[in-house]
Amino acid sequence: MDFKVSKEAAEVLENFAKGNHITETEALRRAIALLALADEQQKQGRFLGLVEEANNAELHAVGRVRGVFEGQ
Repeated sequence: MDFKVSKEAAEVLENFAKGNHITETEALRRAIALLALADEQQKQGRFLGLVEEANNAELHAVGRVRGVFEGQ
């Protein structure tokens, strides 16, 4: 499969791969898996969110990922 991305998107992919010691192909696989998870959860009325973990292992919502799907 061949496709083109912007220079900025290519840099993000490259930097993520280098920072995590993986190939760009693996980074793209992970991105697609995350997109599939978000799609599956959105169909169940859920959404992706950002959380922070307190010292006692409690999770606190700090943000919601928007713009992945229309209507969010």
